Amino acid sequence: MNTKLTLSMDDVVIEKAKQYAALHNISLSKLVERYLNTLEDAAEDVAISPTVQELMGIMPAMAYDVKEAYRKHLVEKYS
Repeated sequence: MNTKLTLSMDDVVIEKAKQYAALHNISLSKLVERYLNTLEDAAEDVAISPTVQELMGIMPAMAYDVKEAYRKHLVEKYS
């Protein structure tokens, strides 16, 4: 069953997508559908190795402030 969906995107992105779809002789709807299906497939393809599974949970989660670490990096770099 197909359901209508309305999306809002940047005009440039829409134009590029239309050109790509036309070049590949598919509709814009089919292009978006195919892309969304690849996301599902990609999530299923990711497998956690046995070694990583064994290591999971060994170390406690640490709070890490990425912005603060980057700020410190810049201060050190340009000081």
